[in-house]
Amino acid sequence: MSIYSETMSNTPEVVDQPCDGCDFECGTIGYCIKDGENYIVSKLLYQKGYGRANIDFGFINRKYVPGIELYKRQCKKFMENMTKLGHNCILYNHPYGKTYLSTVIIDNGVQPIELCLDLLELDVIK
Repeated sequence: MSIYSETMSNTPEVVDQPCDGCDFECGTIGYCIKDGENYIVSKLLYQKGYGRANIDFGFINRKYVPGIELYKRQCKKFMENMTKLGHNCILYNHPYGKTYLSTVIIDNGVQPIELCLDLLELDVIK
C-alpha cells in the first residue's frame, strides 16, 4: 500500500473488534460508529443519490422526534422506498425557514442510525 492511497482514503477504517456500546457487527455497514451517527447516515444516503441528508428532529405533539432531513423533491422517492422496505413514514415540514428541506420521520421516530441496514437496500436515485 502506498502512502498516497492511505492518506487519500475518505472511508473510515472498520474495526475488527466490537467497540463499547456498538450494536452493529463489524463490517456490516462499512463504517465505524465512532465517526458519528450523522456522518454514517448522510454518507449512506449520499451513495444512494440523496444530496443533502442529515439527522434532524421534528417537533410533534410537544416532543422532538428524530428523522432524516432531505430536499423536498427527494422526500417522495425516499418515502416510497422505505414503504417498500416495510416502514411507515411521515413528512414533517418545518414551520419557519428551511423552505427547501423537509424531515422524514420513520416508524414514529425510530433513530436513523438503527436503519443503516435498510438504507443500504434503498434504490439509487438520479
